[in-house]
Amino acid sequence: MPDLDLNDDMLKLVRYRILFVKRDYEVAFPHSDVLVHDNINSGAFAAWKVAEFIEKLRDLPVPEKWGGSSNRRKHPNYPCHARWDDDCGRWVIGRLDDDDYKYLRVSYEIEDRYPRQTLEYEEDHLKVLRQIRDRLPGLDRGGPDCSAPKNECDYPPVKGDCGNPKPQHGTGCGCDVCACRRAESSSDSSTMRLHG
Repeated sequence: MPDLDLNDDMLKLVRYRILFVKRDYEVAFPHSDVLVHDNINSGAFAAWKVAEFIEKLRDLPVPEKWGGSSNRRKHPNYPCHARWDDDCGRWVIGRLDDDDYKYLRVSYEIEDRYPRQTLEYEEDHLKVLRQIRDRLPGLDRGGPDCSAPKNECDYPPVKGDCGNPKPQHGTGCGCDVCACRRAESSSDSSTMRLHG
């Protein structure tokens, strides 16, 4: 009995083919293989493969059973929308007749299953992002590291937050000293609002 169960998290090698089952025009298109890593049901797999097949119709040669050939003067029996393609020198399907998409079916079988590898790339990516986060000043979980400021202002100390005489310092300065003082003053004012 063929293996048709796609409902697991393993990597599955699936061999499938698209069938057209309209009476007198029945045809099985060539097999294809695909690796499926998703946990899906058979209906979802069939819908996925039929949708892909429909997108490829514009370049798909008309099967011989439908009257497809390399004779430009002889239009195929089916579909009526078939068109001649100069690039491949054949009639191509283009699109099916309007009500005939309902005759598309998918036949498939799982050839083999493989355990999925660990997500090493994603883990490495997360590790690098964490390292970047940890090196950015003032973006740690608790705000700036006020125990040992690392980024002092370039200006000589005078009165004010960090000793910088420029007016933008104190409230707009990005150094660790000013950031810590702003954090301290905002926690003091929120404490006063709670108790006052």
